[in-house]
Amino acid sequence: QQQQQQPAAKKAEVDPYEAPFMREARLSGGIARGFPGPDPNIVMVQNIMSSCPVKAVLAGTAGLALGAAMGVFFASFEQMGPPMPGTPGYSATPQVQTTKEAFKQMVTHTYTRARTQAKSFAVIGLLFAGNECLIESYRGKSDGKNSVIAGCVTGGMLGLRRGAGAAVGGCAFFAAFSLAVDMYMGSH
Repeated sequence: QQQQQQPAAKKAEVDPYEAPFMREARLSGGIARGFPGPDPNIVMVQNIMSSCPVKAVLAGTAGLALGAAMGVFFASFEQMGPPMPGTPGYSATPQVQTTKEAFKQMVTHTYTRARTQAKSFAVIGLLFAGNECLIESYRGKSDGKNSVIAGCVTGGMLGLRRGAGAAVGGCAFFAAFSLAVDMYMGSH
């Protein structure tokens, strides 16, 4: 009687629409003999992309592009009118500029503003992403605390050049901003 029940149990496991290699993988509890695992090239790229230096460089590059775009955008508003009394470039006698001179001045100002903003955003992106990745690696967790701590460390590092008070203020501001962004985005 036991011999008759065993073939019935094996028949229940057979699915006529299931590919043989998939059946073998299912029954063996994992990857079947001859069934290829994940592509080693894909695994290598995933490992490289998830490393802290690469994440930091990618965030710095994105910050560079965003900062340059914002610099160009904001520089366009700064050239709206003549200099006001008390500002650099003001003179009591109006100066007549040719179109070529005005265009050259506008391009120079826009380039300077874009370069300054790009550098600032690149440094912030690089520091924040690098700090967050290192903190996540150290803690072994991926949660909202990582970005708040990384924001504090980044703000403190940026403010440290101006003194201890600026470092504390930078820490508080960047931590609060990181928390606000995480709460708004709902990422954790």
